[in-house]
Amino acid sequence: MVRVVNENIIRQLEGVRNGLQSILQDLDYFDDFKEHSSLLNLRLQALYGAMPGVRTLNVLDAKGYVLASNREQLLGSNFSERDYFSMVMQAPDTDVLYLSQPFETVLDVYSMNLLQVSTNEQGEVDRIVSATLDPDFFRVLLSSVRYDDDVWVALAHIDGVMVLRFPAHPGLPGTDLLQPDSLFSRHIESGAPTSFLKGEVIGSTGEQAWMAQHTITAPELQMRGAMVVAVARNPQSALKHWRQMAQTATGIVTLISLIAAVTLWRTQRSREQAEEALAHEESLRRQAEDEIRQMAFHDHLTQLPNRRLLFDRMNQLLSASVRHGRYSALLFLDLDGFKGLNDGYGHDRGNRLLREVAKRLQDSIRQEDTVARWAGDEFIVMLSELSSDAEEAKRRASAVAEKILAGLAQDYDLDGLTYRCTASLGMTLFGRGKEPLDDIIKRADHLMYQAKASGRNTFRGDHSA
Repeated sequence: MVRVVNENIIRQLEGVRNGLQSILQDLDYFDDFKEHSSLLNLRLQALYGAMPGVRTLNVLDAKGYVLASNREQLLGSNFSERDYFSMVMQAPDTDVLYLSQPFETVLDVYSMNLLQVSTNEQGEVDRIVSATLDPDFFRVLLSSVRYDDDVWVALAHIDGVMVLRFPAHPGLPGTDLLQPDSLFSRHIESGAPTSFLKGEVIGSTGEQAWMAQHTITAPELQMRGAMVVAVARNPQSALKHWRQMAQTATGIVTLISLIAAVTLWRTQRSREQAEEALAHEESLRRQAEDEIRQMAFHDHLTQLPNRRLLFDRMNQLLSASVRHGRYSALLFLDLDGFKGLNDGYGHDRGNRLLREVAKRLQDSIRQEDTVARWAGDEFIVMLSELSSDAEEAKRRASAVAEKILAGLAQDYDLDGLTYRCTASLGMTLFGRGKEPLDDIIKRADHLMYQAKASGRNTFRGDHSA
């Protein structure tokens, strides 16, 4: 079970790292529009919507001031006295993913930060991008491995500070677990990545437990710092079931002396029930793993593929297009005026619109094509192997773009509100040669902004296709 949690936490950390790197790569682009500084805030808000495990995204300068954030109330704040800021400033390394110690944020949430840094030509810190992990997301992730009422799960920093426990236990977040003979101390002292121990959780409570612990280091992400995840249960509660089984067995032995046939039948029935219980537990475990995989590769609101799954499919399609000598197309789509709907009628109707848009996009494409939610109100449509002729591929992609725009422009019924929403779309071809995936997406993104500038509810393609 701890391995399941380890794999899914590492996937989540990888997604956050990719998001932080994307922000750092885009900073030069947004620096060209300093007179429109709100654009970077909007980009962070969009990324926040696409990263379910993240609560807050901030861009800080070398003095600790918040230059941009998905939370407006944090703009201009100074976090230079925070330990995580000092950690990065003391040893800046652009290749490292920094994991902070747990702390209480200014928004009264107890969590940890993941950070990455960019430096100038002198090797000095230029910008720091931080992501505050969402404890609610990790509670859902950890709760998926609870298989009985007395089982509890917890997440701690490698330095011994508890981040969260589920079910919640008052006063435990922030507790120092590195106490003599505690299960956490014994796990760390063992030096093993995984341990199975019995004893006192921490001396101050006297709580006894059987506990499996696993250290999450993520060396492939070059993460500085580590987490420890634990799954535990009360020994008395665990043994209660077996005592009951022993009492039942004693009764069965007594019945054997009276009627052997009935005893044989009862024994067989008990075995069948045990097998059924084991099969049910295995089914629940597989269901939990399937739900976690769904969360890792699909957008939680629209159920469309998220960035991670999009990049995987896009990489496969690029290789196939080059191998077969056929052009494919990428359409980058942004809804017009979506913020007005959220501000005027609330996020519930905004979310309803996003789900309806996702459905209309799926209805507009072939089975072999892909629709993904990129961020916020931005979507990407990928059209597979249209033609070996560039003009023909461009014509087919343009026809799909027009079909999409026409479909999205139809009225929406948003819980009694009749609403009309249009979109702006950028279209680019790829596949006749290898190129970075980010370049293809940025090309379509740039064309989408041209479509917005030309009046919206239209599309722009390569060479005004």
